[in-house]
Amino acid sequence: MKNACLICLTLFLAVFVSAQDVQVTITTKENRRLADGRIIYENYFKMESPDFFLLTADRAEYLPDSNLVIADGNVKIDYHASMGLVEVAAQHAVFDLSTQAGLFEDVSVQFGDDLFFRGERLEVLDRDRVLIIKGTMTSCNQPVNHWSVRIKTAQIKREGYASIRGATLRVLNVPVIYLPAMWLPAFQDRRSGMLVPETGSSDRNGLYLGIPFYWAPREDFDLTLTPYFFDDAGLRSDVEIRYAPSDEIHGTFQGNYIRDQVIERADQPPLESGEPIDPSRYRLHLQHAQRMAGGQLNIHVDEGSDFQVERDFLVDTERSRIRDYVQQAEFTRTFELFAVRLQMDQTRRILSDVNNISEVRFLPSLRLVQPQTHIGAGIFMTNRAYLDQLRFRDLGPQSISDDTWRFGLESEFSRATNVGAYIHTRYGTGFRGVSYQTDSTQDGERQGAYVFADVLGPRLLRKYYGKDREFAHLIDYGLTARYGTDDREPIFDDIFFDELDIRLDRQLSADVQGGWFVQSRVFVGSGGVVLPYLEIDLRQGWMSHSSQQPIKMTVRLGDRKGYTLNGLVEYEPEAGVFDTVTLYGNVKRGRFQGFMGYVKRDLNTEPQDSLLAASHLSFLNQKARVRVSFDYDFNISDFKSQELTLSYQGACVGGVMRYIEAPFSSDVSADSQWFQLGITLRNLGELGLRL
Repeated sequence: MKNACLICLTLFLAVFVSAQDVQVTITTKENRRLADGRIIYENYFKMESPDFFLLTADRAEYLPDSNLVIADGNVKIDYHASMGLVEVAAQHAVFDLSTQAGLFEDVSVQFGDDLFFRGERLEVLDRDRVLIIKGTMTSCNQPVNHWSVRIKTAQIKREGYASIRGATLRVLNVPVIYLPAMWLPAFQDRRSGMLVPETGSSDRNGLYLGIPFYWAPREDFDLTLTPYFFDDAGLRSDVEIRYAPSDEIHGTFQGNYIRDQVIERADQPPLESGEPIDPSRYRLHLQHAQRMAGGQLNIHVDEGSDFQVERDFLVDTERSRIRDYVQQAEFTRTFELFAVRLQMDQTRRILSDVNNISEVRFLPSLRLVQPQTHIGAGIFMTNRAYLDQLRFRDLGPQSISDDTWRFGLESEFSRATNVGAYIHTRYGTGFRGVSYQTDSTQDGERQGAYVFADVLGPRLLRKYYGKDREFAHLIDYGLTARYGTDDREPIFDDIFFDELDIRLDRQLSADVQGGWFVQSRVFVGSGGVVLPYLEIDLRQGWMSHSSQQPIKMTVRLGDRKGYTLNGLVEYEPEAGVFDTVTLYGNVKRGRFQGFMGYVKRDLNTEPQDSLLAASHLSFLNQKARVRVSFDYDFNISDFKSQELTLSYQGACVGGVMRYIEAPFSSDVSADSQWFQLGITLRNLGELGLRL
């Protein structure tokens, strides 16, 4: 990692390194030549090179024999570097056009928009070294700096290291940290070497210290290795690898490993899914993409030794209820009429607490797809074939654990027509076959043809006109009918598998299927432009020789003023109960934005009955923010997680105060509450402590 402050200073060297080959023009209102050969420029002096630099001063002397320029009074140099405009102001300056050495006294330097330097003396010793004497660096060009680093002396070598003596970090001009000596890299290009150490504290792990090492052997590859020492948890190794050998291949890999001493010393190790957590803990992240064999290969891995490893070392309330570990490899290639997708997928999921883990894996998954194709006379054809291996662990109320092979073939022909001006129909026929084999005795197959028909209309439309807005109200309703093979696959009792969606089902399959629906939509707009405002969709499916299907209602409300609402309600007519109720509302008005939602539903592993909310309020021109979020579970009558964050991020200094509570874990020694206080200084990273 390059130190931003010192890199900016080394850019100052660049103008002198290149000056000897630059043609300059000197302009003045009055000049005179002395007997010793000096040329005096008074009242005004200007030296410039097009597209490179500009130097002005009240008075200047030029010594042709020694090729020296001496400038006094309001000396100003502007030049363009790779990081933007660099502006130098001084009261006295001496520099050698031959050797590119220079001296600036009572000097101020602004490097682009990122760094400011003020000091008594800045010397360019030669084309590779700069010496600072009694100076101050900051990113705040203000009378009282929010933060600054005062330096007694600093010698910086271009594309080398900086030796700093007597460095004092100041906040609001108050000394905070004093370092008698320090050495930092000052490279403009990527270089291998040690990076800035990281430190902090945690209740569970104790004090910790990490010292990163950065290795960049080539432009298309780099590696960062960080050993961490935790006072209580032991040693942890982190690694990050980035590579991009060509435009068609690129990726990143991140991983960490620790032999957790907290678990190893525990009399009763924490449990997960009924098993003790192994002290050898790790986290892996991999993203890889490349063009191959005329197609695209994507690999994604997000894996860990256990579900609690991230909570034990990171602050993350979003993962307190649900977490997925995923391994995916996918190859896709598109032909003229076909698309081929080869997919390997493994997913592990945790819901609500670590004592119940449902696991679903797909190893592998092969797809051969023909998109909808017009074959003539208004008839469309689609085809699909697939081969899957599925693995279930503790799925459903019966806690099914099984391995299943599945092979399926689908083919469908359809046609759409209009019956008069108001009735629209779609009908067709198809074939579906599927064969599956499990470790249990439920092997079997389902195959057969089916016919279907959909009828829509007539559509009801009415328009309303106001002073500055117009409304359009549409009502659609229709019927669907299907006879033949069910479009769902019962692998186990009460569990159906449909398009990679595994769910519980209350009904038995039947030969005749269908349903009805009513859809009401309101559009609002002006000037001929209308947008969706309110949509209500009510529908119910039905099967012969079966109990009633639930009645489903969805509601969507959208408003250009920043209010939205989404809802889903499922009502069981036979039981007379609402099985699923989800309501989410979003608000975005001025400086405030947030959402609140209520969720009540039956998951595959356990029911959820929760109230969730998050809000953000910003003020002081978006610099200050307040965040409040919580997840309250009515099943346990307690909060799954809570968070309160106060933050400020100005142009020069920032800070954050955060309180997080996520207490639900089977590991009694795991962190359940965090308090974080941090101060961010521009170009200096973060100084903070996690308690």
